[in-house]
Amino acid sequence: MENQEIMVKTSLTIAGRLYTLSVLAEDEAIFQEIVATINQDISNAQLKYPKHDKQDYLASLLFNKSLELYKNKLELTAYRNSSSKNADSNTVPTPLQSFDLELETVHHRLDTIRDLLEQSLLIS
Repeated sequence: MENQEIMVKTSLTIAGRLYTLSVLAEDEAIFQEIVATINQDISNAQLKYPKHDKQDYLASLLFNKSLELYKNKLELTAYRNSSSKNADSNTVPTPLQSFDLELETVHHRLDTIRDLLEQSLLIS
């Protein structure tokens, strides 16, 4: 039997604004956790910089998280390039290589989340 991707609608509140998205059922809990982190980061920024508005906090958060992801991507690429020179194609993946594959999957999902949030912002 084919592995079917089940989509669900979920409502997420970011900085007091409600967003309804269709996501993979298996990713819904991840979205909720990410939203909780985003809202906590915004709350922390509001305490630290009380004279700014929510748009400023969201933009700052987006820039900072994008920078983190970009740096992680560069590090992963550098690691893959160095390890591919030393790897034997017939060997079983090491735990670190398996972790790298999982990390790449997470990065892909985060990119998807960012794209969905950007689309929601454009639609609103």
